[in-house]
Amino acid sequence: THRSGRRFFMGLVPSGMSRYDDIAQMIDHAVLKPDATSADMLAGCDLVKAYGCASCCVMPHFAAEAAERLAGSSSVACVVIGFPHGSSRTAAKVAEATEAARDGAKELDFVVNVSRAKTGDWSFVADDIRAVTEAGHAEGAKIKAIFECCYLTDDEKRRLCQLSSEAGVDWVKTSTGFGVPPEGVAVGATDEDLRLMRDACPPAVQVKASGGVRTLERAELAFEELDVLCLRTRELAKPLDLSEQFVWIHRAAHAAAWTT
Repeated sequence: THRSGRRFFMGLVPSGMSRYDDIAQMIDHAVLKPDATSADMLAGCDLVKAYGCASCCVMPHFAAEAAERLAGSSSVACVVIGFPHGSSRTAAKVAEATEAARDGAKELDFVVNVSRAKTGDWSFVADDIRAVTEAGHAEGAKIKAIFECCYLTDDEKRRLCQLSSEAGVDWVKTSTGFGVPPEGVAVGATDEDLRLMRDACPPAVQVKASGGVRTLERAELAFEELDVLCLRTRELAKPLDLSEQFVWIHRAAHAAAWTT
């Protein structure tokens, strides 16, 4: 099933779902390093399937291969658009989104035009977001708008939340994982940014934390206290923290599903 049926707000997690599943189904595993090979991508897809995660996020030229590898599983192919700087022309982003969806991507993570946002050209930014969102939705894909928060003021983040919500995106996302703030140290998703984005978006728009979620405790904090329902990581096993107990719970839950 597509993840739209596997995202659960706090207090609405179905009975019988284990803690492992709660966390695993929030995770998008990323294979996005510039030197990632086809073998790396396929291994990432296999890892996602084995852990029961939401998606494997890949570069556009891997869209069809990832979709084929994940076919028949509960995980889907997610493809980045205008990545990582968001500086592509809108027409190029639209074409990239359309082709990725037709190749089998069920989710599209596109980067907003950070340069135009910093310039204050909000009309351009709004048109860019809406065009990509409409193109993806027309092909049946879900849309995540990536902000790259490390470059933005709080007011700029709020404005992007407003424009993204008005355009009908499915998620807003903190960062690409490649952005480096002026201090020179990438920190990933911060609690402050996640709270701001959650408060600035209507309930129908979900929030995705990208980067900085490397432990089970951090994932649970995002899920339970910050109302974040989607995580991105390049180090899949770390947030899952696969102790023997969690592996046992996961296997028992799936065994029960098969026998009922």
